[in-house]
Amino acid sequence: MAECLRRDAWRGIDAAGLAALCCALSYEPRRDDEPEGRWPGGAFRPAFERTLDVWAELDDLAQRHRLAAAEQPHAGLAATMQGWASGWPLERTLEHAGVGAGDFVRWAKQTIDLLDQLAQATEHAQFAAGPETERLGELGALAREARRRVRRGIVETASSS
Repeated sequence: MAECLRRDAWRGIDAAGLAALCCALSYEPRRDDEPEGRWPGGAFRPAFERTLDVWAELDDLAQRHRLAAAEQPHAGLAATMQGWASGWPLERTLEHAGVGAGDFVRWAKQTIDLLDQLAQATEHAQFAAGPETERLGELGALAREARRRVRRGIVETASSS
């Protein structure tokens, strides 16, 4: 995530797209052969492609230095999370996801956790001087907006208990 921030890999993304992107970064498919399905539309595709490029570079470095590799981001629920963050009702979201409510809430909470980390990281970066300050501040605000959009309905209820 830090390298994507440094390279501005997520430029042009909106709040729902950022929620989808954070879902793809935290989602772990149940099976290695689980298909990703259709990627979300809008600015998600170029942002996710840039993210995969960064991941591939880091994976190559990890292999060369015999370090443990991170799992490749997987967009299996990204389109569903983008829909949810865009205001889809729960029934449509679960139907699109093909998972139960409990699984969806779990992945939504993980997405929220990553959005929180992103917002906090960009807040700390705002104290540093330089041309990146404004860009990171905008991304932090976008992460907080994405978090607000994901944490609603059943996700809000489950998070409050």
